[in-house]
Amino acid sequence: EEVLTKGGYRLDALVSVNGSKVGIEVDGPTHFVGRKPTGSTILKHRQVTRLEGIPIVSVPYWEWDDLEKDNVKKQRYLRALLGLSSKVGEQQTLAGGLVIKTPKKPMEKLNNAKEEPQYKKLRVPELKNLCRQRQLIIGGLKQQLIDRLEEYDREEATGTTTKST
Repeated sequence: EEVLTKGGYRLDALVSVNGSKVGIEVDGPTHFVGRKPTGSTILKHRQVTRLEGIPIVSVPYWEWDDLEKDNVKKQRYLRALLGLSSKVGEQQTLAGGLVIKTPKKPMEKLNNAKEEPQYKKLRVPELKNLCRQRQLIIGGLKQQLIDRLEEYDREEATGTTTKST
């Protein structure tokens, strides 16, 4: 459901995550030149974030399309983007009525190599955003960011957390 912000910007969705508003933009082909966002898309995301204090999470059309009609994959993807816990059986209703839940089946049975978080496909700014959401160090090379996120995921799966700050 499209939302109009106080500053007059239109967002595809506005959700509340852990008490903070987060804007979700499902960016289609017109928002990109190749796989890079257009200047107007970058400007909108920057202005909404800086002027309105609403961080923007971008869902590029090709990443969403890759998930096909698999709702489990889509929910995992959204949870990763929004920095939500992935504990089995957990359900969270976000503002706007969007329900994100983790299936009750053991994750090992649901996962195959293609369904694991594919951090290598993400760009550095997206990886830094995920690190920021998880309160991890955001500096370093792409592989260092991926290593931090994968370590965080392993710790989440085992119930232990050691956040880097």
